[in-house]
Amino acid sequence: MTTMRHTQSTHTLHQNDALPAQQALDAQGAAIGKLLRRGEAALAPDVAARLRFARQQALQAHALASARVAHQQPVPSQPRRPLGWWKKTLAAVPFLAAGAGAVFMQGAVSDDGMQAGAAIDLKILQAPVPPSAFADPAFMAYLEAQSIHLPGGGDAATP
Repeated sequence: MTTMRHTQSTHTLHQNDALPAQQALDAQGAAIGKLLRRGEAALAPDVAARLRFARQQALQAHALASARVAHQQPVPSQPRRPLGWWKKTLAAVPFLAAGAGAVFMQGAVSDDGMQAGAAIDLKILQAPVPPSAFADPAFMAYLEAQSIHLPGGGDAATP
């Protein structure tokens, strides 16, 4: 009986700190416990001892669970301030600048490369082909593969 009184007084101390839903649940538990204690006298001694032991284990488990919940405290933090539209826009500016730079660089590089290649091709095409080139079988094979006809109506095979 002394353990029951001790747990009931501890239960009363914790009851003041509990939430309203927890208080209602504790009240139901106390009512059920009262009914069980009334019927305990009619039970056999060994059944009553087992019930008493089970009740003590349940109360200890409840005390441990209450202690775990009591130690969990919310962590204080500062509220987040919503970002204004201007901060979001400023965050996107570096990405937009990098994309625009890449597009302009690609256009400038491709134009310069095409102009340089065209200048080289023009110099090669304007240069006269030496007569010894027509005696080279590899050059003649190239002309035939490209279907290039020599000026003057001659075929690539006949110089």
